[in-house]
Amino acid sequence: MKKETIILLALIVALSAYLFLRDTDGTSYELPVLDTVSAGDVDRMEIKTQAETLLFEKEGDEWTVDLEGFPAKQEQVTKLVETAGEMTLTAMVSEAESYNRYDLDPGTAKNVRLYKGETVLRDVTVGKAAPSMGHTFVTIEGDKKVYHAKGNFASQFTTDSNRFIDKTVFNLVASEVNALAVTMGETDLALTRATEPGEEGAAPKTIWKDQNGNTLSAEKVDKLIASLCRLSCDTWLMEEKKDETPALSVVLTTDRPYTLKLFGDAPMHGTATDQRLGFTLSEAKGADILGAVQALEETPQAELSQAHE
Repeated sequence: MKKETIILLALIVALSAYLFLRDTDGTSYELPVLDTVSAGDVDRMEIKTQAETLLFEKEGDEWTVDLEGFPAKQEQVTKLVETAGEMTLTAMVSEAESYNRYDLDPGTAKNVRLYKGETVLRDVTVGKAAPSMGHTFVTIEGDKKVYHAKGNFASQFTTDSNRFIDKTVFNLVASEVNALAVTMGETDLALTRATEPGEEGAAPKTIWKDQNGNTLSAEKVDKLIASLCRLSCDTWLMEEKKDETPALSVVLTTDRPYTLKLFGDAPMHGTATDQRLGFTLSEAKGADILGAVQALEETPQAELSQAHE
């Protein structure tokens, strides 16, 4: 009886030690610790699937998308780099090398690499979100195990370039535009913002005067400015149309001039200050701009001279 008691106690001690030393979810405590990669050190990122690769590269301080070097949504790309660079493993999930259930098989996995020059700073493969929705299944370079990484970021890493291309042409504040020049066909306007006293003690109001001192409809001028200040393109082009005469040229001046040149019929293509690529505008956007310019052309003479009566 004494012998059986000793054996039973030994089993209890062994089982207690096992339960104490193992993680509560069955994974090892000896997890790889990934070094933090500073986003400022990264000048290239690749997201690769079995079918395609999406490339991000830094030109100066700005991220570009794809081999064509399209402008990128800076905050969104920086967030991706930070997510990959600051990745933390929280648990080992599987050693079985059975990756299908985690979307880590070759057909569904997304390999993410961060570079500085030709040096790989991070190499991780991203699967699907864990059932907890607070973790993502990943594998790391040189390790066949599947891990939980902190955070639900699986959907953020995609090879769909349209998710990351910034189509902003101008991002100006309309109230800061103090001059506007328009050339289209025989129309050649140079407008300046001014103020005039309000009636019976009212606050001064903004007016627009042309090069001849005529006052134009502020509503019509403001409509044109509004259509341009937050201008986004439909697509970027690889080549600017430098040899053509623009159908419309507009110069918006804030602290400096911003020039927009549009060519051809809808869908119109164009060039703009600070944009090294040409672009196309949607038919609706092109029509809005042309309509706003034509409205200025059609301003009745009585309205132009109203301020002088």
